[in-house]
Amino acid sequence: MVRGLAEPFREDGVTAVCGVESLGFLLGAASAVELGVGFVAVRKGEGICPGKKATRCSDPD
Repeated sequence: MVRGLAEPFREDGVTAVCGVESLGFLLGAASAVELGVGFVAVRKGEGICPGKKATRCSDPD
């Protein structure tokens, strides 16, 4: 599967693959390895996902 995904880009001079969140991290990283290039993980920006955000902080003591 990854070979087929990377094949169209093999001769294009790609220097890095960007993967956006979850599945993009997995397939993008595997494609980068297949192409022998770098990988850049990209996270979605603030406000992309609707709903409340829960955070939790603890004291390091």
